Amino acid sequence: MALAGGQLGEERFSALGWALVGVCGLEVVAGIWLWQGRRRGARLGLPVTPFALAGSGFALPFLLLPAPIRAALVVARGRSLR
Repeated sequence: MALAGGQLGEERFSALGWALVGVCGLEVVAGIWLWQGRRRGARLGLPVTPFALAGSGFALPFLLLPAPIRAALVVARGRSLR
């Protein structure tokens, strides 16, 4: 797999892939908490977003969807988050 700076080894690519899996898992948890109306979903989702957006470097454009959806949920729920 070629990157702008050169070759990315198989071990690094695998480690980055697993890190992306972990970030996506955290996004799922944040989304569930937001759906349930829990404020901690917003608190978890906010710091995870930059890492998820960095995951779009894997050419996975659907990783760009959770951030605006999460923002819409936070705005829609507003002060009713507990």
